[in-house]
Amino acid sequence: MTWRGLSVLAALRDGPKLTRQIAADLGMSSANTRANLAPLAARGLVRSREGCHQLTREGLEVLAAGREVTSGPGMGKAVTHHRGTLRARAWRAMRIRDAFSLDDLMLLLCDGGEKDAAGNLGGYIRALAAAGYFAPMRRQHVGRHGERWRLTLAGNTGPEAPAWNKARGVVIDQNTGRTFAIGRRHFAARR
Repeated sequence: MTWRGLSVLAALRDGPKLTRQIAADLGMSSANTRANLAPLAARGLVRSREGCHQLTREGLEVLAAGREVTSGPGMGKAVTHHRGTLRARAWRAMRIRDAFSLDDLMLLLCDGGEKDAAGNLGGYIRALAAAGYFAPMRRQHVGRHGERWRLTLAGNTGPEAPAWNKARGVVIDQNTGRTFAIGRRHFAARR
């Protein structure tokens, strides 16, 4: 498949179109057209609903500037999925334990070599809590990071750790495919 992001944006210049209309305009198959539309929608350049697509304000700006649009993630927008990361190990521990605090996780998972483990895990916990994965519990733990959490039944979505992309302010669950927009107030590290 050839990437034709700018051509797809140009095809939408005159207003909303169906996938088959864009495909006919560009001489592409519907499958290739959908494959080109998906990254544009993920970047917020195209809004798609039930096979109908239209440019967003950002898409109009990119088209007017004539900037080439690549198919990969933009700067700060990639979400990594590695099983050995601190967050992935924490997710496994959260699924196993009945209740946990940041102090519990740090004691269980950290060996002292991690850079700002408290900030990393604390922000991750707050982002997942804001997305509805955790329910707060009555504070039962003494310590600096004693706030306790319980993984909700609905929050236990599967073995893959939900990815938190701080730059975009989103939590992406690879188990369900759902994306949650999280407000910036949840990112600030609590000191």
